[in-house]
Amino acid sequence: MRSFEPCLLLTLLLSVDIKQAIILAVAVLCLLCTSLASAQSEPQLLLQGRFGGSVDENADLGTLPLMFSWPSSSVYLTFHNSSKISATISALTPTHASAGYYTRFAFYLDQQQISVESTNPDNTVIYWNATGLTLDEHNLTITQVSEASYGEASLTSLTLASGGRWAISSSNLV
Repeated sequence: MRSFEPCLLLTLLLSVDIKQAIILAVAVLCLLCTSLASAQSEPQLLLQGRFGGSVDENADLGTLPLMFSWPSSSVYLTFHNSSKISATISALTPTHASAGYYTRFAFYLDQQQISVESTNPDNTVIYWNATGLTLDEHNLTITQVSEASYGEASLTSLTLASGGRWAISSSNLV
């Protein structure tokens, strides 16, 4: 597929009368705006709870990387056209590591709990993924289920399969 060439549009605009040129220009602008709006390059993360990192506390929105600060803090996101989603969470060394307490996270896909994953001193990174998904719209929720004193962790990456698209998350995800 060839990329759009501005010279081609200019040549086309000069070859038609002014009314047709305006209609064509408006159509091209509408097409560009539609394609930009429908394909989010980064996930929109809706937040519930306390977080550190790139957070807009007034809108309850955040971007990666995002530090979970308190238990029961949740990140919600929406995506479509992807048969797979992956998440990476990197934990700091737990404050109470000697007592066996580690950071734990619950993963929910379409409001169904898929798994609970935890870190430990030998493995401070959680690599989570769900595969075999339909190409429909899906919602992912990641919730910290451990106490803050068990260690802090950052959501550092979210990845979709080729062709997958991030969507605007609705506020009714729970």
